[in-house]
Amino acid sequence: TPGDGRTPVTCKGPGTPWTARIGDRAKSSCMYTYTRASHSQRGRHFRAAMHVTWIVTWRSSLGLAGRLPNIRTGSTMNARVLELQALSR
Repeated sequence: TPGDGRTPVTCKGPGTPWTARIGDRAKSSCMYTYTRASHSQRGRHFRAAMHVTWIVTWRSSLGLAGRLPNIRTGSTMNARVLELQALSR
């Protein structure tokens, strides 16, 4: 949940890892781009939340298998989004 009032991003798996070679041009289903700065928000930041749902299955060498209850972990953070404007002649 990005905290800016837009729809949360949901994806399966970790998405595409960021690398210096690809930089910010990488595309991933787990990517989110803020479209406005946070300076007008209370505290000058967006209150973002990230959650991961772990789906755990198991299988033994005896052929037994099963699934454990899902585990959801998460955290919140203050996302400060800056804006830079430039004029060129």
